[in-house]
Amino acid sequence: MAGQSDTQRRMFEAEALRIVQSATQEGLTLRLLGSLAFQIHSPRWGHLQKVLGRAYTDLDYAGYSREAARMEPFFSALGYRGDPEVNLYFAGQRMKSWMGSLKNVFSDLL
Repeated sequence: MAGQSDTQRRMFEAEALRIVQSATQEGLTLRLLGSLAFQIHSPRWGHLQKVLGRAYTDLDYAGYSREAARMEPFFSALGYRGDPEVNLYFAGQRMKSWMGSLKNVFSDLL
């Protein structure tokens, strides 16, 4: 996988945290998943991803399906655009949006 600059990595990390903090303020439950979660929750070992050439490519979250109707307006307010086909097909189970980078929310995996 292609290398990623420290600036790019920090931008992904900051955006991941911004989304979680904004969700909390709005009364939504979102938990970060994947390599970004590993980096943020285990910073002592997170550097291994960089050493191994792992690049951040998207933002993945888990949330509750009971909050699904509020997720799309929430992400729209943050500047993300939804993927209507994916969001309709997986209604309440998965939501896909993007703004430069892809963001996924998987429901009821908490």
